[in-house]
Amino acid sequence: MIPCAWDDEGIVLEMEIQTTNEETYSIENSEFFLNMVGKCIQASGPIITSKKGDKRIFIKKIAVTENDGREAAPTAPL
Repeated sequence: MIPCAWDDEGIVLEMEIQTTNEETYSIENSEFFLNMVGKCIQASGPIITSKKGDKRIFIKKIAVTENDGREAAPTAPL
């Protein structure tokens, strides 16, 4: 999870997912995940691809993975 937009004070406003094959997905409902900067996750939800090829996901299910140094901790669906 990486930040992609900040306010004038440097507070994260939006997040993206960068995959292991270096694809980037904007997160439609990123306001729920602003505290997950730098976390390795597994996420699922519908993906929309724009005509320009930009990809966005609406996360319905998420789990922090062991790559973060912790065991996976699934959260409730949104």
